[in-house]
Amino acid sequence: MSATQSSGPAALSAETRQPGTVRANRILLAALGVLLLGVGVLALLAGFGAFGQRLRMQFVLAPSIEQFVAASPWYWSVVAVVAAVVALLCLWWLLIQTRSDRVSAIRVSEDRTAGSTFLDAGAFTSALEAEIGTYRGVSRVGAYLSGTPNRYRATVRVALDGRIDAGEIHDRIVGQALPMARNALSVTELPFRLEFELPKSTTRNIR
Repeated sequence: MSATQSSGPAALSAETRQPGTVRANRILLAALGVLLLGVGVLALLAGFGAFGQRLRMQFVLAPSIEQFVAASPWYWSVVAVVAAVVALLCLWWLLIQTRSDRVSAIRVSEDRTAGSTFLDAGAFTSALEAEIGTYRGVSRVGAYLSGTPNRYRATVRVALDGRIDAGEIHDRIVGQALPMARNALSVTELPFRLEFELPKSTTRNIR
């Protein structure tokens, strides 16, 4: 779950893949949907006789089609090329699903004369995980930065052991870990996504 308090992390939309991957998925699925819809509509119209009774009563694989295939030695070569292109497109689509928008380094300062200063994202997230991992009630922490080196957001996933109420841990992260992260990056605002993994069974907190 994400924090929604004004002093804490801002409410963020659901995480998705890289913007380019999302855009490619939308275009591909939209084109495929339009194609299948068009074929389905044409098939229904042909079945109801909109294109004449001859086409309505014709078999899908008519003898004329078989004769055309038999008389065209290049036919199966074209089919093989089209199948290869479709297979390559499918492979490309599968590969872009693995793209991640996680950043390995973030820009912390930029000077026209001295150049830019970058901070290793892994060092930052490790420090953030170490801080939150010391909180009572936390069993596991995972954090990463995503976006671009100039515009990034932090995502923190916290597994709870059930000894402490999730609201109490949330308040501590917002009040301690988040300001520490902002100070480390020398920024006043840091988009921050906080997700809690609740335990399957609750352990009674005995003091």
